[in-house]
Amino acid sequence: SIGMIRVCAFTLFLENFGSERLALVAILLAITGTVVTLVIERFTQRFSVGVRLYTILGTVIFGLIAFRILLGISDNKAIIFGLPLFFEITYMLFSLQYLALLSRLMNVRQTKRLSGLARSGEFLAEMVGGLSIALLLRFVDVVDLLAVAIVATLLVVVIVRRTIKRFSGRLVLTNEDLSESDQGHLLGLLRLRYVRLIGLCYGAYIFAYFFLDVAFYDYASQKYPNQIQLAEFLGQFFAMTGFATLFAMVFLFAPFLRRFGILAAVLAFPIVIATGSIAVSLLEITDASVAIIFIVMVATNGCRFVLQSAIWRPTWAILFQVLSDRQRMQGTSLIEGVVDPFFGGVAGVCLYFLSDYLQWEPQRFLLILAAIMVLWIALGMIIHRMYLANLVVSLQKRKLGELSLK
Repeated sequence: SIGMIRVCAFTLFLENFGSERLALVAILLAITGTVVTLVIERFTQRFSVGVRLYTILGTVIFGLIAFRILLGISDNKAIIFGLPLFFEITYMLFSLQYLALLSRLMNVRQTKRLSGLARSGEFLAEMVGGLSIALLLRFVDVVDLLAVAIVATLLVVVIVRRTIKRFSGRLVLTNEDLSESDQGHLLGLLRLRYVRLIGLCYGAYIFAYFFLDVAFYDYASQKYPNQIQLAEFLGQFFAMTGFATLFAMVFLFAPFLRRFGILAAVLAFPIVIATGSIAVSLLEITDASVAIIFIVMVATNGCRFVLQSAIWRPTWAILFQVLSDRQRMQGTSLIEGVVDPFFGGVAGVCLYFLSDYLQWEPQRFLLILAAIMVLWIALGMIIHRMYLANLVVSLQKRKLGELSLK
C-alpha cells in the first residue's frame, strides 16, 4: 500500500509541480499530521489497542477511497498537491499501527532480536510492488495505483484482526495503563529529558528525510522528464532499496547490534548521510559529470532508505522499550504523530526559505544537512548513557515485580 501510494503521489506531483514545492508539503504535514495523531490518541485513549488499530486503518482506507474518487472526477491541481501530504500521513499512520503492536507484544530482548525480521515484510512488499509497477502501468493509469493500495490495506485489516484475536490478552488496557493515562496526556512525556533527546535525534532524521527527498526528486525529474519513465525509475529504485532493506533487517540488524551495540545503531545513520551529503556537494562544486553526481545522489538516498528502516527506526523503538508499557505506546505515538510532523514542518520552512528565497541548489543545503547530522552524533552519545541507566531501572522494577507476584 505504501509503495503504490508513494509512486502515484510523487509521479503526479512532479509532473505538475517542481520538487522544491515539497517544502510546502512538509509545512502542511506539521499541522495535519499532529492533528490527526492527537485526535486518534484522544479518541482511543481509554479503549483497547485493537480499537486504536482499527481506527488508524479505517482512516487510511477512507483517505484512499476519497482521493481515488476525487482524482477520477477532477484534474484539479490542488488534489494532486495533496497527494504527497496524504502519503506522509498514511506512512505515519501505518507506523503507528505497527509500533503499537511491537511495543506491546515484545520486550527489550525480543525487540533487539526480532524487530528487523518483524518489519521485513514491508520491504518484501516494497520490492515486489516496485517491480510490478512497470507491468501494472501497461494496463492501468498511474492514479489507479491507489485502487491497488485500497486492496492491500484491506488485507492489512484482515491480518491485524487475526493478530488481535491471537494475542488479545496482551493488548487490553491494564490498571497501570489507565492510571498512567489519567496522569497526563501525550505531550506530557516531553517532560522526560530522555524522551526529549530522542525526539531531537528523530527531528534530525526528519531533516535528512525531506532534504534528501527534495534533492533526489530534483535530480530524478531532470533526468526523467517523462511521466511513465519517472514512474518506472521510482518503482525500480524503491524495489532495489526494498530488497537491500529486507536483507539488512533480516540478516544484519541483530548481528550488528550484538557486535557493535546500541550506540553504533544510533550513530550509523548520521555518519553515512553526512558523508553522502558532503560528497554530492563537493562533486557539484568541482564540476564533476552529471552522471556521477546522479549516481552518488541515488546511492545516498538509497542508503537513507535502508538505514532509516533497517537500523534507525528499530533502534529508536528499542530506546523506548526501557520505559513502562503505557509510556512505550505513548512514546511511539508522540514520535510518529507529533515530533515527526512538527520537525517536518520546520524542515519544510527551512527548505522553502533556502530554495525559494535564497535560491539555493541542493548541493548547498545538503551541507547544512551534514552539519545537522554532526549534531545528531553528539546527542546520540548522551542518549546512549541515559538508555543504559533507564535499562537498569526498568529491569530492577520488573524483576522485583515478578518476585513479589510469585
